[in-house]
Amino acid sequence: MENINRLFSTATFLYGIHKDKSVAEDTYRKLYPVLVSTIRRQGRDSQQAKDLLSLMGSLPSYGVQRRNFKRRYIDNVSGWKKLPEDPKNFPYGYWY
Repeated sequence: MENINRLFSTATFLYGIHKDKSVAEDTYRKLYPVLVSTIRRQGRDSQQAKDLLSLMGSLPSYGVQRRNFKRRYIDNVSGWKKLPEDPKNFPYGYWY
């Protein structure tokens, strides 16, 4: 019985990671065009752009991926220009 509980717990954990990744990718695909047009219209220093960048920075998984993502794409003034249109095109270590 204990082995079944461990297996179920592991499966639930892995499903949660997969679900979080798919939700993050879907959100990213929706936010990316809005971010680009907002920065082009209002500038990177506008409050709307800052809010969108902050939201984008919260999408990668916790830990080193999120830290790398923020350092390269959010904290860097021109980093947003390097964001790929599709989150599947992120280099290793910047996304899930």
